[in-house]
Amino acid sequence: MKKLLPIVKNIVVSAVIIIVVYWINVFLKFTLHINSMIPMLYVLGVFFIAICTDGYIYSIASAAVSAFLVNHMFTQSGNGLEYTYNIITSVAIILFVSLLTCTVTTTIKKQRRIKEASIREHMRANLMRAVSHDLRTPLTSIYASSSAILDNFDDFTDEQRIELVKDIRTESHGLIRLVENLLSVTKINNENVELTMTDTVLEELIDSVAVKYNRHFPEMPLTLDIPEEFVSIPMDAMLIEQVLFNLLENSVVHGVGMTELILRVTLEGDEVNFDIRDNGCGLPKDKLDKVFYEYHDSTLVNTDMISRRNMGIGLSVCYAIIKAHNSTLSAENNSDGGASFKFSLRRSKNE
Repeated sequence: MKKLLPIVKNIVVSAVIIIVVYWINVFLKFTLHINSMIPMLYVLGVFFIAICTDGYIYSIASAAVSAFLVNHMFTQSGNGLEYTYNIITSVAIILFVSLLTCTVTTTIKKQRRIKEASIREHMRANLMRAVSHDLRTPLTSIYASSSAILDNFDDFTDEQRIELVKDIRTESHGLIRLVENLLSVTKINNENVELTMTDTVLEELIDSVAVKYNRHFPEMPLTLDIPEEFVSIPMDAMLIEQVLFNLLENSVVHGVGMTELILRVTLEGDEVNFDIRDNGCGLPKDKLDKVFYEYHDSTLVNTDMISRRNMGIGLSVCYAIIKAHNSTLSAENNSDGGASFKFSLRRSKNE
């Protein structure tokens, strides 16, 4: 079925363009009594078909149909030989235009695919290097701590053993976050992905995020500011929850000097606006417009943007998820200090 969709699309596009050109020519001939524009409009139609469809067959078929319509329906003469010459000439001209246009567009599309494949391969290599590093560090720490406990259990005090276990838990949490982010990258950047969009109650979403946040970062209180009214939003709840948690986690890890973290949700018509802001050190000005850059046009990540705690991948995943929800994630520095991350989602239509 999926293989038939491009074919059906190309046929429909070709038919629509030919029909539109036909009726324009009917109007020109019988209403404005202009015949000179008819061949040029069909040539233009074939040109657009060559651009909008894949391969040669559709434009060639359209060229043959256009030549027939030009001669048979608009310029057919009583002289059979002259008519034959006319249609042969028209077919040759329109066919030449279609072949030339197809050759150019096919070459451009091929070069674009080669370039995109090259970029993806380069970025995939960068991601693998980054992931290898981010996996190696916590795994080494987990192995060292667990080995120390097993090999020297009696030599450690209870406090020392607790500290080693805490280190294992912290590094394990980092690994879990990395795996979650990578799974989201795989899902979001799959061309055939279908998000599980369900109506989600805003209050339940925020409560779930807050519980998860407080479990991981009890030392940094989170202030919630959400509407009191009932709000339902169609979304992939698991992914949006991950976005909110990643942004909150990013503020805690990188917001040096932060004493306040706010998750604010406001309503503006059908839009539900999310704003995660802190009063920390803010974002570097030279990277403010590149925070999500690595995922704008690629499925993979630039290693230069990856931090020690995997937040480069996290922010990139956030951008990809919000983009898949037909919205945009933005980052800015607050006038009174700190940084803000903002995005919007549409409310359910049945509210």
